[in-house]
Amino acid sequence: MVMGAPLPGLMRWRLLGAGLSSGRPVSPTGKGVFMNSTEFLSAILPPIKSGIFGPEQTYYILGLRGDNERVSLRADSVGAIIKQSSRLCADGYDTYMAMASFDIYVPGRKANNARSARCLWADLDIAKAGCRYQTREEALQTLVQFSKDTGLKPSIIVSSGKGLHVYWVFNRNVNSAEWKQLAGNFLQLCTEHNLDVDRSRARDISSVLRIPGTIHQKSGTTV
Repeated sequence: MVMGAPLPGLMRWRLLGAGLSSGRPVSPTGKGVFMNSTEFLSAILPPIKSGIFGPEQTYYILGLRGDNERVSLRADSVGAIIKQSSRLCADGYDTYMAMASFDIYVPGRKANNARSARCLWADLDIAKAGCRYQTREEALQTLVQFSKDTGLKPSIIVSSGKGLHVYWVFNRNVNSAEWKQLAGNFLQLCTEHNLDVDRSRARDISSVLRIPGTIHQKSGTTV
């Protein structure tokens, strides 16, 4: 099936090498070079729009520690994301980011406040209650078959600590309305081709995923 709204030009990267054990973003084929955190964030995030008085949009970072501690921070650049997430990680927080840009004048990381995005994303859980995949290899095999069947080859795959985060990056920004349509069509393809993803994350433009280079605090592994 062809998606009802065409994807705005998927970007492709050749990324290194020897599987996903290093915790750095890699390609599904395992060929090419690793991306560092700066390259990764620059690839997936829409540029911040600025006006006469400075940035008019912002990125959001989320830190979670234990059962009750929650920190939400703003950042207006990739460098600021890395700096703040590194500090949160060092303080024992699991650290996440939203993949969209948001209106800086409207408080809160909410879908209604999202202004643009540059990719689709999917969270594939592994060895979790109710999930389809028991091993990373099984998840990757299903993802490769999905790519062959649909022609939607992932741009970037990240080992999230206990799963896979997969990104399909566009060659331009899309607004929130266009992104919502693309995400809905993408999820329909996931249903038709048996790709088991966290649907709540994949259809929410304000959703967050772990930041590569940070620590999955429970397991101690690097994302």
